[in-house]
Amino acid sequence: MVEALPADGPPPPEAPELPEAPEITEVSPFERRLTLRIDRLSLEKAKNAAARQLSRGMNVKGFRRGKAPRRMVENAVGSERVRNEAIEIALPGLLAPALQAAGLIPAVTPVADNVRETDQGAEVDILVSLWPVLDRPPVYEGRRFEVTGFQVTDEMVENNIERILSQFAELETVGRPAEEGDYAAVNLHASRNGRPVEAASADDLLYEVGSGMFLEGLDASLAGAAAGDVKQFTTVLPAAMTGGRQEGPVEVTALVKEVRRKILPAVDDEWVSDHTEYETEAELRQGVTDQLQELRLEEMRERLRAAALEGLVEELQVDIPPAVVHAQAREMLDNLGRSLQESGRTFEDFLQSTGSTPEQFQESLLAGARAALSEMIILDAVARHAGITVGDEELRRTYESAAARLRESPQALADRLRGTVQERSILSNIIRSKAGLELARRAVAVDEDGAPLDLRFDPPADVADEAGPSPADDDHPEN
Repeated sequence: MVEALPADGPPPPEAPELPEAPEITEVSPFERRLTLRIDRLSLEKAKNAAARQLSRGMNVKGFRRGKAPRRMVENAVGSERVRNEAIEIALPGLLAPALQAAGLIPAVTPVADNVRETDQGAEVDILVSLWPVLDRPPVYEGRRFEVTGFQVTDEMVENNIERILSQFAELETVGRPAEEGDYAAVNLHASRNGRPVEAASADDLLYEVGSGMFLEGLDASLAGAAAGDVKQFTTVLPAAMTGGRQEGPVEVTALVKEVRRKILPAVDDEWVSDHTEYETEAELRQGVTDQLQELRLEEMRERLRAAALEGLVEELQVDIPPAVVHAQAREMLDNLGRSLQESGRTFEDFLQSTGSTPEQFQESLLAGARAALSEMIILDAVARHAGITVGDEELRRTYESAAARLRESPQALADRLRGTVQERSILSNIIRSKAGLELARRAVAVDEDGAPLDLRFDPPADVADEAGPSPADDDHPEN
């Protein structure tokens, strides 16, 4: 969020004062137009400053750079160009106090959309886009939303136990071709245009077939390969191997030296007691089942939150200022650009993989920006309705987590961000996360037949307070 228009050059020596409160016009529910007035004297000073700034990039015969008279600068670039540059220089000193006087907090950088010279100086219309705020959130308490989720099966339990056993597996050499889950001992040689690529080359690499690790295409080459086979494939190195640089494809030769199968240990109470946190095989199976059940509940809670938000967004009727939508779209595009760069892909690669034209992508990007903003607006309304705030302990934990990544002390990070846009963003993210949980907790999850589902949420604070003593308290009366 930006509070003042940027200026290319230095501000005028004396910031002009507002002779009167700015004129405010409502353009839409969340857009305002401020009319700012610059008096003749201040405008002339700003024009002189603009002419000096422009002359630094000009060659005017007989004058050093930055020293050409304003008249000659206006003859070279036009008086309108000088005036516009002067307005940009003068505006920062006017805009901040004008916004404060009007009680407006812009959601994005305000835009000057009209300039008029008058007998008294100049008038500038500033379009200010505000963050949309709902008087009340859409009705969500008791709303029913269909939720689907996986069921914990015996097969899922067995697969998870097998993953635990795999950590203690032994490997046995076999004479058959490699299958998924086997280990292949391979020598890899990678080259680009006949030159070795050391990052993707290795000798005696013990690789689990089907793991999807190391190089794209390696699994497909090794599946069905036997000892002595030589496989070749072409691939693009992951960003981790190139330092984030985009590089051309490499040719890889894989010599399979040996195929080994996993031999899992036999499971009994003794093995479980010696190698896990459980005492018996039955306890292990129940523990794995409980973990899977909790994962299932977490997934269904998230699906309920997403379904509730999606339903409320469809009902939301609010005019989001175009400038706010475009700012969100730019942020999403920047995030996509960073992701593509990290993966070594280009924007053209992305369009090809999605089958989109640039025009279709632009339309999709704007639609995604509106949807993301609508979710934020609804969550903000839910947070206000529920009285959600951020506690000191929550903020402290957030700073501790961020400080560890930044190699900075939590207190130093908190002091550095205090009062900044970044701090407000952190607080907003915490509040919206809690609002999403509140939204899901207050909604009702149902299956495809409309039957309510118990997702075992902790009760909201107000319900817990009203619930009275727990059954455990009744079992142990004080008298």
